[in-house]
Amino acid sequence: MQTGQTSPQTDHPPIPLTGRQEQVLTEISRYYSKFGKGCSLGYLAVRLKITRHGPRCHLDALWKKGWLASPHTPAEPSPSWLSSSTYRVGFLTRS
Repeated sequence: MQTGQTSPQTDHPPIPLTGRQEQVLTEISRYYSKFGKGCSLGYLAVRLKITRHGPRCHLDALWKKGWLASPHTPAEPSPSWLSSSTYRVGFLTRS
């Protein structure tokens, strides 16, 4: 994939996630809420207790489904996810 490429799902709501994809997105969103920037593959690997290369396919799938701003790291939630009430209520209110 080329740099600057936009998500194929930007014109409509994101596609539903698998359980593991939800876990990955939750970690990405929590990191983004806390630090204001995207997280690395290494961070995701440690938090999810998988190999450092494991998160790559999850990032690609999340991007294709419209949940991430880019298929590359650092991983950041998509602008539509960041503006959603689910994100604001579910993640910004947690400590």
